[in-house]
Amino acid sequence: AKGHEGSRVLVVVNLDPHQPQEGWLAFSPETVGLDAHAPFTVHDALGGETYRWQGSRHFVRLDPHVMPAHVFVLSGQEAAPAAAAPVAKGGH
Repeated sequence: AKGHEGSRVLVVVNLDPHQPQEGWLAFSPETVGLDAHAPFTVHDALGGETYRWQGSRHFVRLDPHVMPAHVFVLSGQEAAPAAAAPVAKGGH
């Protein structure tokens, strides 16, 4: 993963040209400035899928005949929504 002018990209590649490979990706979100405990979004620029990740372990499967790599663009985390102000009841 590398941060560059606000963009964060994580590349995962299957180097086996014959067999699918799968496993748990160990990725620490804090290495690119994300909160390790808050969810974040990753968009696969090659396949077009978007995933919501949280934490540091994520399952990936790469089939060399279908999708031999992922180029994930990581988005920043959004702030938690503000609590709604209480609504006054009753009249004057």
